[in-house]
Order: sequence, then structure tokens, then C-alpha cells
Amino acid sequence: EDNTSVKGDMMCAMGAILFGASTVCQEWIIEDINIYGYMGSVCWYAGTISLVKVVVLEGDLLVRNVSRQPHILAYMFGMALSQFIFYSAMPQMLSRFGCGAATINILAADLYAAMAGYLLFGLSYSYIYISGMLVTVAGILVYTLMGDPDTAEDD
Repeated sequence: EDNTSVKGDMMCAMGAILFGASTVCQEWIIEDINIYGYMGSVCWYAGTISLVKVVVLEGDLLVRNVSRQPHILAYMFGMALSQFIFYSAMPQMLSRFGCGAATINILAADLYAAMAGYLLFGLSYSYIYISGMLVTVAGILVYTLMGDPDTAEDD
């Protein structure tokens, strides 16, 4: 059991590092290209990959559950609608506030979900989860507050 918790802690720390790296890469990518094209491409590829994943890995289970409980389709439609609204609003957020603000927004939702899990369901979290989230937020804040070095030189 101790080995499992160490692996989990390492995966959490690696996830936080990769999350911060992806935010920096997103900021770098949207500097040079159209934000609407970027988000359209992300949605297209993510949707295609997710559809293939569902069909290949979970197709039989999905068909079985939907045939027994058709209201599951309403949940799936609600999720698809919320994702559509999110990704439709994201280019505006990226163009106005940058990737740092968008990532902090998403992290806030993760934090609210973690707090709900703790308060409503009595779930416990490892210190590494909370410290990973705090380090990620601190890194994003520092990156956002420091500004773009190219812009600072022009002033």
C-alpha cells in the first residue's frame, strides 16, 4: 500500500508540472495564431479522439447502460452542451485575459470539486494534491504577473 501512495504522489506531482508546462505552451501558441482557429482545432481533435475512445473502449457498456436507463442520454446531452458553451466562450477569455486566467479559472473549478468532495462526501486528499495545486496556481500567477518580456521591452 505504501508503494501505491508513492506512485500516486509522483503522478500528482508530474500532473501539476505538465499542467503548468501546457499553460506556458498554450500562451506561446496563441501569440502567433488566431485564437478561434486554435480553439476550433483543439475541439475538433479532442472530440474525434474522445469519440474513438468511447467507441473502442466503452461502446458495449454505453449501449447496455443506455438501453436500460435511457435518461443517461439526457446527462450526456447536458455535458455536451456545457462543453460547447465552455469552448465557445474560451476564445473570448483567451483574447482578453490570456491562458493564465483561463487556467486559473479551470483550477478554481477543480478546487471547488475537491472541496465539495471533502465537505459533502467526506473524501480525504493527500497533502501532495493540495500542494501541487498551490504550486501550479503560484506558477501561473507569477507567469501572468511578470507579463510578456517582448511587450515589456517595447514600453
